[in-house]
Amino acid sequence: MTRNLTLSLAVLTLSACATDGAVDLEGEHYADAKERPTESDYDTGDTGDTGDTGDTGDTGDLTAEEAYEEAELADADKPQQSREKCNCIDDDGDGLVDEDKKCRYPVALEATADDFYIAFADGSPIGFSNSWTDVNTHVTLMSAGTHTLSAKAKDLHSVQVGFLASVKIAGVQETAYNTGAGAWYATDTAPSSGWQTDVSMLGGVPDTSADASSCSWGTYWPADILADGATWIWDGDCSSPSANPENWFAVEIEVCPEALTPPEECNCIDDDGDGLVDEDLNCEYDVDLELTADDSFSVYMDGSLLGSDSTWTASDTYTTSVTAGTHLVSVEAEDLYSSLVGFIANVEADGQSYPTGQGDWVGTATAPASGWMTSGLSGVTDDYLLASSSCTSAWGGGSGTLSAAGAEWVWYKDCTSPSSNPENWYQLEFEVCPEAGR
Repeated sequence: MTRNLTLSLAVLTLSACATDGAVDLEGEHYADAKERPTESDYDTGDTGDTGDTGDTGDTGDLTAEEAYEEAELADADKPQQSREKCNCIDDDGDGLVDEDKKCRYPVALEATADDFYIAFADGSPIGFSNSWTDVNTHVTLMSAGTHTLSAKAKDLHSVQVGFLASVKIAGVQETAYNTGAGAWYATDTAPSSGWQTDVSMLGGVPDTSADASSCSWGTYWPADILADGATWIWDGDCSSPSANPENWFAVEIEVCPEALTPPEECNCIDDDGDGLVDEDLNCEYDVDLELTADDSFSVYMDGSLLGSDSTWTASDTYTTSVTAGTHLVSVEAEDLYSSLVGFIANVEADGQSYPTGQGDWVGTATAPASGWMTSGLSGVTDDYLLASSSCTSAWGGGSGTLSAAGAEWVWYKDCTSPSSNPENWYQLEFEVCPEAGR
């Protein structure tokens, strides 16, 4: 029979016991032998029930199930089927777990020791017992993230010693946190201050190296924890308590780590660490363009007109949104006044810059076939189309931001003789977040 008391009662009981001379918060017994537990404290005479033996400071009438209900912070005005609950499940199907809530999850430590233990959660005492035949469940509420459960155990009767525990989080048995599974650490040397909150301060050995199964507690007592798959542990010889009468134990647990996962955003980054980028979001990404031409231009994104201008002394800027994948920026540039002719531009997309004159663009003086704005342009890469110094000196290098981006004036054929080639066509093919959805 597992006894349960409230968390507040557990602390009160601890204080009361210390006052009565039974045990203080560190599990140290007072010297008066008549105040120590006797053999009768351990022998209930009822092998089918754990009884009311021993001095138990457990968590009382707040069971794991009740704590689970108490922790639920769902909004009552939402439909039941779409309500997000504090249960470490994506109830509303949006890919996020327990989002927009200050959830606390019930963590239940089931434990016993031969002979005495006191348990802590993140350094705060949550219960104790001096009856190894009792299975005590200590429930506390914890936020999502990393936490530490710890215990100090002590021999009382010089027969044999051991510690046994299992952990449930939000009602789910976490077998990885069973004693004997390798997650707990144990030591028979008094640890440094802070060991209840930092496993590294405990030192010791993994519990797989602290096996106490050679001692005989039978397979029934305590059946509840043994059924969870936990095994008895002790650092040292469990059959020789006088050699190492005390042990300290600690385990680091993860409480609903899914609730800490950052949401996936449209940024071409795997934010949630699932190996996929921007999945299930129908993302669109910004593309920034800056350009001008002597004398006029029209600019298109994937065949759709973004704008036109005929003022070469000032550049125009455009921002548009595109989906992940391959895209085309297309430009028609034309001379109007038979003086000089040229084109300069820069495109920023997915963290990359594509300035003219660096070989990313292609250009031609031959009118392209219909549909070229979406199917591609045949031409010469623009690093072969740099305008002559006689033209660039007149233009002064274009706008400051274009020059700063590394863009250069270009023109297919002679920039000083517009009448021989008054029109040019340019195109940039670029990719935006090719990793999206993978």
